Amino acid sequence: MNGDEALLLPRQKTLGDWMRDGESDTTAPLVVGIMYPAEWELRPRKEFERDIAALKAVDPRIEVLDVRYSETEQLRTQRGAKPNEDYRQLCPELTQQQRDAFGRVEIALAMDLPFDVVTVAPNLRWVQGMGAGASQLLSAGLGAAGIRLTNAAGVNAVSISEFVLARLLQQWKRLPEIDAMQRAHSWEPKYGKEIAGSTIGIVGFGAIGRQVALRARAFGMEVLATRASARPSAPRRACPRHRSARP
Repeated sequence: MNGDEALLLPRQKTLGDWMRDGESDTTAPLVVGIMYPAEWELRPRKEFERDIAALKAVDPRIEVLDVRYSETEQLRTQRGAKPNEDYRQLCPELTQQQRDAFGRVEIALAMDLPFDVVTVAPNLRWVQGMGAGASQLLSAGLGAAGIRLTNAAGVNAVSISEFVLARLLQQWKRLPEIDAMQRAHSWEPKYGKEIAGSTIGIVGFGAIGRQVALRARAFGMEVLATRASARPSAPRRACPRHRSARP
């Protein structure tokens, strides 16, 4: 268990559980806030709207607010590295639209939250983080306020594994040198390595490691993987022909 996982409050309820929580007013809306950075939304608008419609179809009481709140990457990193530090002077000032949204939401899909979030979001009960790391969200005071936090471990495994293979090909095929020659309008042969038949070592065989292994096998590579815990069934499903090495 990493540091972020150790700090996460255990998730015991699903969205359906919230809807069946025996509240006195069973007609009151359950307000869900879409608050992660807009630039993280890679779906076409029609797909986004389709997914929001599917969420609302779970229960007619669900109301979705699409009001984004985001901080700079630098501030997010600082808050994540030192969740007990007070960086509120670096946070963006909330707009009236954001204040109104925070004042109503009970569930937030977020990557960032204001400090002392309970003061601006008194109804907030559950925060779904948009990545594996969650320390920057914990710094908003969720634990002290009893607000549940869940992360999205593995959600970026495919994109990161594709990046790993892209960088590997970039180096082994000497693409930076070829790009430099193209910019200089000159040419001389550059011979890279074939990755087929090569051996790749993967330290850590979680969600990202398994996705890297799948893609490496597709290129004809031999995969050696090691992990701290012994769960042979997971690697076997993800990469049938891998060889597992444990310390």
